[in-house]
Amino acid sequence: MALALDVRVQEIGTTVDNHTQQLGELRTTAARIEARFDAVDSRLGRFQLDVDRRFEVVDRRFERVEHQLDRLDDRISRQFVWLIGVQLTTLASIVATLAAAVLKR
Repeated sequence: MALALDVRVQEIGTTVDNHTQQLGELRTTAARIEARFDAVDSRLGRFQLDVDRRFEVVDRRFERVEHQLDRLDDRISRQFVWLIGVQLTTLASIVATLAAAVLKR
């Protein structure tokens, strides 16, 4: 009976040693996984900064385009006023010429 008990205690000791070794391997694997997550986290952080910078560049470009469109709108408005003024002057000249021709008769 004592021999069987010694064998059983030895088996339990071997099992505990195996579990201890597996636990150590699991901790090592967990540390590697955590290191990889940290690396991915770092890469995502750099990617986010890069995306933010690119959006800032695009925003500045849109602001410049908006400014140019505002200037273009102002120019078109001024040219429209001049065009209407020239047309009204031409119309007034035609009306005056026709009125003068009618009154001469």
